[in-house]
Amino acid sequence: MGAENDLQQCSTCGQMYPFTVDYFIKVKRNKSGLGKCCKACDREYKRNWYHYGRSTPKRFDPEEMRTCPKCEICKPITIEYFKPNRTRPNGWEVWCRECFNAYCRARTKARPDLRREKERRFAERHPEKYAAKIKQHRERTKERGGNKYAKRNIEKTRLRERLRWLDPERQAYDRARWERRKANGYNEHEQERYKQNPWPKRLKELRHRTLELSAPGIFAQEDLLAKVQYWGWRCRYCNIRLTFATLTIDHRIPLSRGGSNWLANLVPACRSCNSSKHNKKEDEYFEWLKND
Repeated sequence: MGAENDLQQCSTCGQMYPFTVDYFIKVKRNKSGLGKCCKACDREYKRNWYHYGRSTPKRFDPEEMRTCPKCEICKPITIEYFKPNRTRPNGWEVWCRECFNAYCRARTKARPDLRREKERRFAERHPEKYAAKIKQHRERTKERGGNKYAKRNIEKTRLRERLRWLDPERQAYDRARWERRKANGYNEHEQERYKQNPWPKRLKELRHRTLELSAPGIFAQEDLLAKVQYWGWRCRYCNIRLTFATLTIDHRIPLSRGGSNWLANLVPACRSCNSSKHNKKEDEYFEWLKND
């Protein structure tokens, strides 16, 4: 190490500093144990390497301009207008940010399987990071008040979900995912959670069946519970007392016979009545009960 009174000139910025570990970086291969570059220049070197991928620090003049070959507009070479790319000779992307983002959006829209494949590979290589990413995304969405686009475009969202669940690739992916969950022992955990609170799963199954049959109508969980409260938490057909464990939702006009999923076509029912009703309409089932 150098002495306190010794001064050394930085090989990058040319400033004179005390030749100590407080001002110069450590280099074991040198006899003095210190390098020729000061710590300030070393930090800038690492920062430039991280952002621009250059082995030597290079400062870009904010006044330096470049013409984007895509939109043919001259823009400053800054982080605001161009993306850093360490594979390029000058450390910047050829196209400007606006043109490059438009190209990426068009490519993703034309080939959505590329993005899904990329996410799948990332999930396989880093399962813990992917799970943390999904959890963080859900928390941020919940803090923002839910998916605002889905609330503004309900019909488009329902149509997109319906097409997704009818996709053969999606169905094969769900089957393979369920087999993996069974192999990892998640089946017992799901059954235990279903016994404690079966209502979310039944509501999910109801929505999935609606999507499979392409039936019209949507509802919110709060509105459906309000209708159950309107019926006094009793079965529409046998008037038995219901709880979350015994509650099921029945369609007055079955979905298989052209019924809808609007609240006007939904009534609370126990599992016994819902199973025995099968695909009968409401008046047909009441007549069947009288003759039985």
